[in-house]
Amino acid sequence: MVNTYSPTDLMNAAFSDYLADTRFNETPMLDILGTNVVTVNTREVSWGARLTDAEASGRLVTGPLTDDGRGSLGRARLPIADYYAKHQMPLIKRDLIEAAQSGQTSQVRNLFQTEMDDAMRAITMAIDNALVSGVGTLNTTSYGINGLNDIIKQTGTYAGLPHSNPRWKSIVQSGAVAGTSEALTLERVTSMLRARRKAGATSGRNDGARLFALTSDEIQGDVLRNLFADQVVLNSDYAGVQRDILPYAAYMIHGFPVVSTTNAELNNRIMFIDPSKLQMYQFNDAAPAAQNNPTNIGFFSYKGLQIRIAEVNRDHPDLITFELTTGCQLKAADPLQALSVLTDVSQ
Repeated sequence: MVNTYSPTDLMNAAFSDYLADTRFNETPMLDILGTNVVTVNTREVSWGARLTDAEASGRLVTGPLTDDGRGSLGRARLPIADYYAKHQMPLIKRDLIEAAQSGQTSQVRNLFQTEMDDAMRAITMAIDNALVSGVGTLNTTSYGINGLNDIIKQTGTYAGLPHSNPRWKSIVQSGAVAGTSEALTLERVTSMLRARRKAGATSGRNDGARLFALTSDEIQGDVLRNLFADQVVLNSDYAGVQRDILPYAAYMIHGFPVVSTTNAELNNRIMFIDPSKLQMYQFNDAAPAAQNNPTNIGFFSYKGLQIRIAEVNRDHPDLITFELTTGCQLKAADPLQALSVLTDVSQ
């Protein structure tokens, strides 16, 4: 006996099957961070933040006991916004009726391959761009996400805490004239890595286990590759490099991989990122939605990112419309360690 499925169940199964053998090429931040998404039942991400370092002093053997500076802590808070990245796709009802009767997800893929490609590319690119460009606003640039652009600000606040705190500010190094691009030098890269180490931004070596460089395609292909021509390792065994970085690593310099993106925010910039200090959070829409409307709503995942598919319109006699939605927040547990930036790099 042939199994039959509701249209939503069928499309949900088709997307899950489709993503099992599909990888997108232009979503490096989503792919690198998305395998470790935390799903929560609250719309606020909160954590204890280290704002200043502890201090040490000394005393004579018989000297008095005194307290030392313990370093200050604060409570960081970020919202998981009530805002989705979405994509709607109208499909012909007859096609779905035939596919549902067959019970074959492959038939759905054959019929709607282009629509599925377009839908997933649109929604994953939106989130990937927001992870870099987002400043927390509820619009189609940020999608409520406080991305890398928000973390690297030198003034104002991040997660409710002021950047004036020593450990709550990323290292940002501009060129000789801020805002004016200049040729990258070995000294600028070395200076950045040294600054990270002196500031306590690295608890171990600057290598692929704890650091990667994210930059524009032009800087990756034409600037860094040429500058480090005698150091570039194209066929490294990438020992210790995080698994999710590997598909995007063009080569390695100084022991860490270089990753490029087409996001315009990386023009004239190189970001040095410690992925162990970054984490994505998403609200658990699945549990209540699945209980309330099981035949019209389904869920599947890309990496660890939960994506909802919902039937939203049957008013047209011959079309049925589905909507894909997703949303998340990016947490930098320690902005000083998580991210450093070289700006004003000519490309």
